[in-house]
Amino acid sequence: MRAAVEPIWSRAACCGLLAAALAACSHDAKRGTDVGAMWRNVEIEVTGTLVSTGNCAVLVDAKGRRYGVVGDLGRYERGDRLHISGPVSYWSACGTYSAIKAERVDRDS
Repeated sequence: MRAAVEPIWSRAACCGLLAAALAACSHDAKRGTDVGAMWRNVEIEVTGTLVSTGNCAVLVDAKGRRYGVVGDLGRYERGDRLHISGPVSYWSACGTYSAIKAERVDRDS
């Protein structure tokens, strides 16, 4: 019987991809996030509550959908209700969230 052998390269490849994704993220609490992404030529508008301002800022809409937010969030902080418009990403380093590039950010009134 042959013993199952886990390929070393698969573990190394996963670690490399994770390291690359983390390296693509940078954060400045006052200015928003700058995350690696590839943008589609499709703009969306999302209104929701900013729940995270970490490496990937996250906005949650009224239906509970989560969006990674990339770009200058200016003076806005966690808990603020915002209306954000901009292109959506094909992929981003934010992981499983759809990401929106914050080209316009307004407080939701």
